[in-house]
Amino acid sequence: SASASASASASINKPKKKKQRSKGISPKSFHKPTPETKLMVKEARDLAKSLEKSLQSSSLTKRLQSFQKDSCYQEFPLQEPALLALDQLILLMLQNTEQQDRSTTNTTSTTTSTATTTTTTTSMLFSKVPRIFAIETSKTGKRKYIVCHLGRFMHRYWRHCPPQSRHYYELIRESNPCRLYFDLEYHKLANPHLTNNNNDHHHHHHHPNNTNILLMQQFMIQQLILE
Repeated sequence: SASASASASASINKPKKKKQRSKGISPKSFHKPTPETKLMVKEARDLAKSLEKSLQSSSLTKRLQSFQKDSCYQEFPLQEPALLALDQLILLMLQNTEQQDRSTTNTTSTTTSTATTTTTTTSMLFSKVPRIFAIETSKTGKRKYIVCHLGRFMHRYWRHCPPQSRHYYELIRESNPCRLYFDLEYHKLANPHLTNNNNDHHHHHHHPNNTNILLMQQFMIQQLILE
């Protein structure tokens, strides 16, 4: 009994170990390939190969080659020269648009030709809309900037970029129209009532409604479309 009481008192007096606070998931672990992502990469490569074969045996090959010659794709290590290149690309697009407007006539043949050209160039893979994208090239936050016509970027993104490397984002300049996007997060310790079972419900119903009301009041917006 004495030994039992001694062990009991020792266990009582034994200092409790402090629970180590989670430091979260490291970027390396977060982006570590899983069997699912490996399967996605394999399927994407197989799809790219099949598309390549179909392009080689179709009339799209010449069209694609012609588009690549007439379009732009440039990479920059710094943002400032990339934005200057984007300005030049936009200026060139405006000049080409003005020339096309001047050469347009009211004849039926010209109208038919213009309509045909518009129909064949509406595909995103052949879009000549100037765009600027960026991607992080190191863990220190270093970035690479891509100035290009949208079709060139989408061609590279869909056909040559593996799914696990598709971490590009578009740069939206001031005064340009864009869609508002929120990445809403919360502090777990300050919200103990939230669990994994109701996180989705909370994020999809509570936060957007509050955000909707605040934005409408602050900027006098009549209606917001939340996806």
